[in-house]
Amino acid sequence: MLWGRAANRCAICQTELAFDKTEVDDESLIGDECHIIARQEGGPRGDEPLNTNQRDTYGNLLLLCKNHHKQVDDQRNFYTVDKLQEIKAKHETWVRENLRTYDKARQRDEEVYATYVEEWERKSSLPIWRDWTSGLLAPQPYLVVEVKEELQELPRWLLSRVWPKRYSEVEDAFINFRVVLADLFRVFFEHAEKEEWRYLTVKFYKSRDGWSNNYHQDLQKYEHHIDLVHDLTFELTRAANFVCDQVRNYISASYRINAGRLLVSRVDILRYSDYCPEYRGVERTNCPYPGLDRFHIERDKRDFSFGSGNEPEFDYNLKEE
Repeated sequence: MLWGRAANRCAICQTELAFDKTEVDDESLIGDECHIIARQEGGPRGDEPLNTNQRDTYGNLLLLCKNHHKQVDDQRNFYTVDKLQEIKAKHETWVRENLRTYDKARQRDEEVYATYVEEWERKSSLPIWRDWTSGLLAPQPYLVVEVKEELQELPRWLLSRVWPKRYSEVEDAFINFRVVLADLFRVFFEHAEKEEWRYLTVKFYKSRDGWSNNYHQDLQKYEHHIDLVHDLTFELTRAANFVCDQVRNYISASYRINAGRLLVSRVDILRYSDYCPEYRGVERTNCPYPGLDRFHIERDKRDFSFGSGNEPEFDYNLKEE
């Protein structure tokens, strides 16, 4: 909303603040998203009555070049809250009435996408992605109850969105994420039970009284299950990074630039290793995830994988030697 309604220009001098990528370079952003009322109470105009969440919303933000950002913060007695709000309103009116490049319908659609992206980010716990996925990547995978409650409703929420149908690549990326998440939940909860603050994978190769009668076969199935949960967690991270890429490509070039790509951590040989799973090369189709059946077979071709093939089958009627 901020960049689109301001047409990527400084609200005071109308200087362009965003430049498209070239054949050899990424996009260049030279503007600042400035707080009218400072994020912290000790900052410029920070003593105004506005709670912490409200200070980061569109209504309290102003797009400026770096020079005018410095000026309005230094000269806060002249650039009051009312003055800055007036500057913002006049600039957005100027954009709508004078710029041929301003497309009202496109701006409306992109604001719908932005609203969905923001809610998806919250429901998928994107800011703490590395933390909550580390549970699913543990030797005995688990999922924290609070995160599970948000994630459980996410596939249905994504399915029910009324998409603008302007950027099919963005919408397909969300479809891809939704399908991966649904399959991950289906696989994980096949052998997970609630245990106080988390859902924990059951060691089903053990019986209630000790070892299973088919210990070796069940152990192999358990190990296959763990590898599949790990591989699907990596796939979900690829899908989330893919959503972020498409948002940057079509809606906001600055989206999560400072936060960077989503990482995951997994215990490897008694230490945690960080990974950045992504779709690469020919995998970057509109919907890269092929479905669970094909994923069983193709997952070892991804950038990282821990298992391959379908679950091993045994004839439990045969006695072990």
